[in-house]
Amino acid sequence: MDKRIWTIPALLVALAFPSSASADALCNYDDTLRMDNYLKKGLEAEKAGKTRDALLYYMAIDSFCGNGAEAERSIKRIGSKFGARAAARGRLVSEEGLFRKVADEDCRRWARYGGMETNPFEPAVPGHCTRESGGMRVELNQQSGAFEWYAGTLNYNEADATMLKAVAQKPGDIRRYELAFRHFENRKRLNATGYRPDPRHLAELRKAADENLAATLAREDKEYAALKQPARSIETLETSLKWASFIDEHAKERVVVRAVARADAAFQSDTPAGLLEALTFLGFADKSEQKSVVITRAAELGQAAMQKKDYELAEKYFFAAGNEDMALAAKKLSELNNRQPTPVKKP
Repeated sequence: MDKRIWTIPALLVALAFPSSASADALCNYDDTLRMDNYLKKGLEAEKAGKTRDALLYYMAIDSFCGNGAEAERSIKRIGSKFGARAAARGRLVSEEGLFRKVADEDCRRWARYGGMETNPFEPAVPGHCTRESGGMRVELNQQSGAFEWYAGTLNYNEADATMLKAVAQKPGDIRRYELAFRHFENRKRLNATGYRPDPRHLAELRKAADENLAATLAREDKEYAALKQPARSIETLETSLKWASFIDEHAKERVVVRAVARADAAFQSDTPAGLLEALTFLGFADKSEQKSVVITRAAELGQAAMQKKDYELAEKYFFAAGNEDMALAAKKLSELNNRQPTPVKKP
C-alpha cells in the first residue's frame, strides 16, 4: 500500500515536473487508478460539503500518476470560496493555520501499525492522520481567516492582498505587522509556477512601517513633554525601534538620535536624577562612550558634595555613578551626622 501523503509544498514540487514520459516510468496501473479514485472521491466530498476530506483527497494527487492540474484547480476553487466568505465576515487572519491536529485514538492505532505492509487502521481519506505525537487527526481550523484559506490553497496573490488588508485593519498593531513582514520575506523564496511577488505590496508594507514609526516618535515627544517619565519614554522608543527595524538603518538612527537628545538635555541638569535619566537613555541608545562621560561627571559631583559634607547628596551622585562603595560610605556618614545632637545655644 502506498503511504505517500502529499502536502501543499510537495504538491507544488510534483506539479513542476512533466507528467508524460516520467509518469510512464514512475507509475503503474494501480498508481494511476488510485489517483483517479482520489480525484473522484474529492469531487464527491466537495459536493457533499465535506471540505476537509475534499482538500485531503486533492492534496494526495500528484501529477506523475494523476491529474495534478485538475487537483490544483480544485484546491484553488475551494480556497477561493471559503477565503472570500471569511473576508466578507471581516475575519482576515487568525495566525493559526488552515489545518489543526487533535488527539485521536484511531490515528494512534494507525500510527502504531505504521511499519506493517497492510495497516488495518488505514484511514479512508489520505492524510486524515499524522504520526505526530504518536498519532493525531487532521481537521480544518474553524477559526481560519481569509489569509489562511488563500495561503493554504495555492491562492498566493489573494493571500498577499489579504495580508495587506489585515495590516490596514489594525494599523498600529506591531504583532500583525511582524506577521505580514515574515510572510512577504518568505514569499521571496517561493518558487511557484505563475507567481511572482508584487513590488507594490512591499512598497505598501514599507509605507505602513514609516507611518507607524512617525506616529510612535510623535507620541513619545508628546508624552515626554507632558510627563517627563524616562521609563515611559524608553518604552515608547523601544516600540519605535521595532518599527524602524522593518525599514532600514537610517530609520533606526532616527530613534537613536532621539534617545541621545533626551540624554543630552538630562545631562545638563547636573542633578542625580538628571544624570540617572541620561544614563537610561544612553543605555537604550547603546552609547557606552557617552555613558562614561556621565558616570565620570556623577563621581566628580559626588566628591564635591562630600567635601561640602552634604553626604545625602553625595550618596545619590555615587549611586548614579554606580560606585556602591562610595555610596555606602556617604550613607553611613549621613546617618552618623543625623545622629549627632544639635548643640544647644547658650542664652
